[in-house]
Amino acid sequence: MAAESVAIASPSTGSVPALAKAAEPLAGLKDLALPAPPPWLPPQGPGWTLLALLLAGLLAWTAWRLWQGYRRNRYRREALAALAFLAPRLAAPGTLAEVSALLKRTALVAFAREAVAPLTGADWRRFLCDSGGPAFADPDCDPLFTSTYAPDCTASAGQRAALIAAARQWLRRHRRPVDTPRP
Repeated sequence: MAAESVAIASPSTGSVPALAKAAEPLAGLKDLALPAPPPWLPPQGPGWTLLALLLAGLLAWTAWRLWQGYRRNRYRREALAALAFLAPRLAAPGTLAEVSALLKRTALVAFAREAVAPLTGADWRRFLCDSGGPAFADPDCDPLFTSTYAPDCTASAGQRAALIAAARQWLRRHRRPVDTPRP
């Protein structure tokens, strides 16, 4: 047997004897032939299809609700832009009345005309405080409620800053009543 082992290692023969093949049983194995990958298929079973349809519907409904909210708040974005335009000019005479008119126009869009249009002075202040702008209760906001009747009414720098902050707060935070129809 030792002589035959030597024959396996002999480079002169060039062939592997049968005994060497028997000694290594895995040497004759070949790789498995893999089938071609299957074409893309939708998930198997009706449950996955139903889940995909439900998720697509939920995504569409969420997108629609976000779009509706964005459209409903257009008046709010426009009012904030107008306030940003008026803020640096607030020291000029008559600008306080313009801020008051801007708040009134915004309130008319968000609330019933019958509830907002007749409000002036203390009633207007109470409405603004109750509907989302508690900062209007600050005495620094007094010039806003007298500027409608006195167009040359002026305010100090601190009062102007308080007015702009209160108006911005109200424009961002006011909420429509539940029974108010949407435009």
